[in-house]
Amino acid sequence: MKMRKICLFTILFLILGYSSFATTWNEPWHDEVLKNADSFVFARIDSSDERTGLDITIIRTISGNPIIGSINISSFYLLQITSFSIKVQFG
Repeated sequence: MKMRKICLFTILFLILGYSSFATTWNEPWHDEVLKNADSFVFARIDSSDERTGLDITIIRTISGNPIIGSINISSFYLLQITSFSIKVQFG
């Protein structure tokens, strides 16, 4: 019975994983951002507006030059915030 559950889980995992797509790592601009970044931060998004951009509060600098406080990110043409969902159909 336990082996049957493991096999079922493995098959389900492979089926669902087969139709999933990466939304960041295969973007053409990703390499440029990594190579040219001065810092990477963990931040909280305080507000988002199409005209004024994103207002973020830095929680922690992960690497690079230390950044403290709040920042407004505007006119960042490479950034496109989207959502992604997968429709799975069996049968």
